[in-house]
Amino acid sequence: MYRFWILSLLVTWTFLLFGQDVNTKFETANQAFVNKNYKEAIATYESLLLQGYVAPELYYNLGNAYYKDGAIGKAVLYYERALRLKPNDKDTRHNLELVQNQLQDELPPAPTFFLIQWWQSLYHLFSAAVWSGLTIALVWLAGAGWAIWLMAGTRKAKKWGFVAGVVGLILSIFTFFLAQSSTAAVAQRNEAIITIPSAALRIGADEASTELQLLHEGTKLQLLDEIGDWYKVGLSDETTGWIEKKPLSSFSYFNR
Repeated sequence: MYRFWILSLLVTWTFLLFGQDVNTKFETANQAFVNKNYKEAIATYESLLLQGYVAPELYYNLGNAYYKDGAIGKAVLYYERALRLKPNDKDTRHNLELVQNQLQDELPPAPTFFLIQWWQSLYHLFSAAVWSGLTIALVWLAGAGWAIWLMAGTRKAKKWGFVAGVVGLILSIFTFFLAQSSTAAVAQRNEAIITIPSAALRIGADEASTELQLLHEGTKLQLLDEIGDWYKVGLSDETTGWIEKKPLSSFSYFNR
């Protein structure tokens, strides 16, 4: 028993010290940003990522630091990562739009069927964790309603219990699928951002292939296939081609 308590205390202190270390580094990076030491801020934020710390605020601040340092591709990358974790954050969306207006490649947005667009805008209102929490709450509501319907002594109470049970069940199914869609959007790994000044889009997966066009930093791509050191990619205007993997960085935070 004595050894158990010693082990518990050691684990607790480890988590406390880790939390303090994260907060200290985060504040240090923030202060470096305020002092316009953007490279120092970037290095400190990146060290937190290497420690396994993930948060929308960290990605957002890192995007700001890269933008101030002139690396707009990395800025787009981290704003996109921040939005994956906190899809309804207005500051992140505003900054991302600001950076996208400065990109050299002016590509039209990919056309989306209006029902798919509506569904995407709906599940982007909250994170997957929030939708999951709502699902659990609604399941409990449905359960309570059915319990009242079964055990209530009056007709009116049974009626309201039945209504609560049905509505809670239907809404819980709806929010469950919203949570699933939000989780899938966060986990998808088939998108990438160009993070160097320019990269050639070619007709084939080798440097000798004809160059279709020159793409620039910050351009978003769909990853369709891969061969060796090359990705087959698609642009929002439905152009497809091959590009080397080196200029790309997937913005799925699971790839950290």
